[in-house]
Amino acid sequence: MNRPITVFIVDDSAVVRQVFSDFLKSQPDMQVLGSASNPIIARKMMQKQWPDVILLDIEMPQMNGLEFLRLLSQEHPIPVVICSTLTEKNAPETMEAFRLGAVEVLLKPGRLVDGLDQASGEALLDAVRSAAKSRTRVVQQASQWFQKSMHATERPTANDKKELQSRYALPPDFAPAWVAVGASTGGPQAIELLLKGVADCPPTFIVQHMPERYTAAFASRLNQHSPLDIAEARDGEEMRRGMVRIAPGNLHLQGEYRTGRLRAKISDGPRVNRHKPAVDVLFHSLARSDARGLAILLTGMGSDGAAGMAELHQRNHLTIAQDRESSVVYGMPFEALKRQAVSMVLPLTSIADLYWRLS
Repeated sequence: MNRPITVFIVDDSAVVRQVFSDFLKSQPDMQVLGSASNPIIARKMMQKQWPDVILLDIEMPQMNGLEFLRLLSQEHPIPVVICSTLTEKNAPETMEAFRLGAVEVLLKPGRLVDGLDQASGEALLDAVRSAAKSRTRVVQQASQWFQKSMHATERPTANDKKELQSRYALPPDFAPAWVAVGASTGGPQAIELLLKGVADCPPTFIVQHMPERYTAAFASRLNQHSPLDIAEARDGEEMRRGMVRIAPGNLHLQGEYRTGRLRAKISDGPRVNRHKPAVDVLFHSLARSDARGLAILLTGMGSDGAAGMAELHQRNHLTIAQDRESSVVYGMPFEALKRQAVSMVLPLTSIADLYWRLS
């Protein structure tokens, strides 16, 4: 029998600490080591035994969550789940937390007097279990490597493209009409790396498992550091070169051709693979496209995207899965690989290099 996942809760709300602690203690695969009202107290308590996962609030007295994350990254890297309320102020701060090494974000329920409802409880368990399987240093190491070998600013020449086709075993004259990307745990860092240094690109759709409004902050952060047009997707918007659109939280994103033009489609509906937005919804929608595209499945827990990638692969679109070594959690890409739905398996840095050179 596997040992339980050990968790430590850091939040200045006594109600949050009590409700989260009671709920996690009721799970057979969880063990709560303790809780604290701020990071200073937590750091002292955790010296006795470091947990597998930390649940961390952002706004706290004496030391906030971001300061504590910076300290942890230097002193004791550990998977951190950010538990945050939904405000204009802390959405950008949550995006900064991803840059500092957080692996998941959890929307803190607004009312906890009666405990956690089913949806909030499932979200908490998914976040903790996913974080427990993550490797926090992977994307950080990849980013450091990528910055040292940054792309040239010039577009690839004809010879470069021939070498590219040889290096990645691409079909002759392959030029994707669109790109679709799916990611979950570890995805924000991986997506930022994917888009780094890219000045132009085919129309690109991205589904990142993330609560609503945080996706807008995520898109805004990416847009601030890129010449690309990066934003949260809008229903009916025509997708053109140089555009990257992020699926809005709690809504599904699809790509469809209408009167010969590629457009984004936003829809409500049930969760798919327990997610909304779901990668499978995006992938299935583009599998029907006659225009050949590129689908990329990045790090993440679970199987979302595997079925859609299988259909894409069957319909002769190029499909790429991130490899085990560079994935924070090797779940979604591995599920696609098991379905024989993958054209090639590549490390994150090679996927980023290929995306740039195909743009």
